[in-house]
Amino acid sequence: MSYLTKHTLFFIFGTFMLMISACTYRQNYKHQANGDEVYLKNSTLYHLKSPSDIVLPIKDKYRDIYHNYINGEIGKKLDIRPPIQPLSIINGYAIKVTNNIEKLTIRNSKNNLWIEVLKVINYYKLPLIKCNKISKELITDWILWNRADENEPYQGRYKIILKNYVNYQVLKIYLLELKQADKIINSPVKTHFYTVYMLNNIIVGLNKFNFIKIKD
Repeated sequence: MSYLTKHTLFFIFGTFMLMISACTYRQNYKHQANGDEVYLKNSTLYHLKSPSDIVLPIKDKYRDIYHNYINGEIGKKLDIRPPIQPLSIINGYAIKVTNNIEKLTIRNSKNNLWIEVLKVINYYKLPLIKCNKISKELITDWILWNRADENEPYQGRYKIILKNYVNYQVLKIYLLELKQADKIINSPVKTHFYTVYMLNNIIVGLNKFNFIKIKD
């Protein structure tokens, strides 16, 4: 009985290791749909023709014929990964996302957010081109984002500005440039992703230094 048990465990373990090694061969599988691509060989849609004396309704309570064409990636180029979301923080904070600009608002804070941001920058060892402690503004050099789900890592340059008001502070993060393998990337999806990605790293750092608290 013990022999069978050991044999079964070794078989399961060996199968698991083979699956892991197969999955780590390439990273594209992490943002592709499984299955074949026979659907890509289908003939294109054509307009529905009706007799001259009959008018077909375009829309009613059962159907809606959509006439606009949407251009986008298909097949293995289609990225099905879920969109990135800013990390949730406890009350007293607000996050606003607009294109390649992230705005983190902290209300009624007596602490100096700029000092904490610099701590986070030093903690991650992010390269800087400019850092003005008086105007509370900094510009990074190219930051290399090594992610397991990308074949080629992306690099981004950012501008971070802090504005102080009477009852709150606003931290703005701008994505200045994004590139992959020396090719400038202008995709709205990618620029949005790596803008939020930078913000989330800042939030994680501020949480580490107990300046803010991330929701569980």
